[in-house]
Amino acid sequence: MFEGQSAALAQTLVSGEPCPVCGSKEHPNPTISDIPIPTEDEINQCRDTLKKLEFERGKASKELVVGQI
Repeated sequence: MFEGQSAALAQTLVSGEPCPVCGSKEHPNPTISDIPIPTEDEINQCRDTLKKLEFERGKASKELVVGQI
């Protein structure tokens, strides 16, 4: 989890510019991720999908309970 966050942050580092975490202007060993890091849009799309699926699950659960009465 933290590796992904540090890799995403490392992508924004600029040589000679201060690190937003520690303030260092040198970045000798930035984290590199072997897996693609999702964009903010991709994360938001997943959140939206999750909300829709949770809503549908709630509806299905209510229908199941009503059908048993």
